[in-house]
Amino acid sequence: MTVSTSTYPPATGTPGAVTVLVHGRAVLPDRVIDDARVVVEDGLIAEVGPASPGAVPAGAVDLRGALLLPGIVDTHSDGLETELRPRPGAEFDLDFAVTSFEGRVRSAGVTTVFHGVAYEDHIRKGRTVERARLLDAARRRRAASGRALVDHRALYRLDARDPAGLAALDAVLT
Repeated sequence: MTVSTSTYPPATGTPGAVTVLVHGRAVLPDRVIDDARVVVEDGLIAEVGPASPGAVPAGAVDLRGALLLPGIVDTHSDGLETELRPRPGAEFDLDFAVTSFEGRVRSAGVTTVFHGVAYEDHIRKGRTVERARLLDAARRRRAASGRALVDHRALYRLDARDPAGLAALDAVLT
């Protein structure tokens, strides 16, 4: 479930940490709980139920009716390529592009994104094997930083006709 991090503090993955969110509308697969209580332990949702009297501990985060929705998983995104090079002749720093893209998708409710990383030399699309290596390295740095707002994953693509792409992807996967 996602709560806008611009308004409410995120639950951490700190061992032993417990965050209780109350008075939100939890949207579940089979129903909506209008006055919900969500317990997050060690960064994972441990319990979802009604916020009944006596079940709201001191220090709970009062969501004041905000929606709690399941996070969206983007299973194939080329958005990072666009964020890096938004138009011909304009190119951003890789780490800046990853962070900027992350903010955009997080604000739309995406919690996991599979970045398309194309191991191919394709001049018309502006793709090179070296660019794929750099994009993947930037994605990995952000994921390992401890500051990522989304779960960064890779969707490796390979043009089987590109021997340089095959060798580079093999090096990443082994």
